[in-house]
Amino acid sequence: EVFADPTIKNRVGGVPLHVAAINGRVECIRALLTMEDLPLDAHNKDGRAALHVAAVRGHTECVKVLLDAGAAVDEKDRFGYTALHRAAFGGRLETSRVLLAAGADVHHASRQRSALHAAAIWNHGD
Repeated sequence: EVFADPTIKNRVGGVPLHVAAINGRVECIRALLTMEDLPLDAHNKDGRAALHVAAVRGHTECVKVLLDAGAAVDEKDRFGYTALHRAAFGGRLETSRVLLAAGADVHHASRQRSALHAAAIWNHGD
């Protein structure tokens, strides 16, 4: 009953899955994934899916659960960035490793920036 409508959007266009992902609530994500009408790759106003927001926050377990559920590893946001870019921006090394293991395209560039460029720009040398 708590998640009666998994498609309802908040003021920034996020669905409950976005909210759970950004807050690292892996059990909420698992509960939401049992719902029939769950929009797994729904986009917020910035074109980000739950995978993007979990990746930028470094919520590695959430990223794993979303990928296992079929989230698109190379889905691009409205700026052309993938979850790997977002993890690199945030300096999320373990999350980046998980995304790479899932087949994320390390060579994808947006605005002439690959994930490696993104990490370097934000001084994340790992």
